[in-house]
Amino acid sequence: MSLMRFFQLLIASLLLSACASAPVQEPVRSHFCDAYLIYTMCARDLDGDAITDIMYFDDDDIVFMYHPGSASVMQQAGYQTHRCVMLMDEVTREITTAMLAEDENTTLLESLDLKKRLLLRYNQRRHEMDACNARYERPQDAEPFGHDDFADFPDDELEKG
Repeated sequence: MSLMRFFQLLIASLLLSACASAPVQEPVRSHFCDAYLIYTMCARDLDGDAITDIMYFDDDDIVFMYHPGSASVMQQAGYQTHRCVMLMDEVTREITTAMLAEDENTTLLESLDLKKRLLLRYNQRRHEMDACNARYERPQDAEPFGHDDFADFPDDELEKG
């Protein structure tokens, strides 16, 4: 057998084996961000198991929702939590995990359906977030309107003025 014939057979066998091998599976992305209402919110898989562990705001990386089993890995990764952080329920985790798995084969309709489901889920829990935020936004020790010096004037003298 000639050397040329040997190389032809070698190349042909390599090409055939390449066609027969299993396609390379693209890894599931570890995070995604998208605009919802006025915020850009992100979901992230911290431990590489292709399941969402945390949701956070893109502008400051503050976690507003996390899965209870992910607390230690979240702290190890150095994420800070929002003052009104919430535990992620399984439905929200399922939706965001499906969003992590989106790829070029995901149709626009499927993608929009996931986004709609996440918004509906967020809206179902929004009252909890709003109530917590309101506790922090309400001035607890604010001074009453006016100044203490005005308390020295009798009301009838102010009316004469």
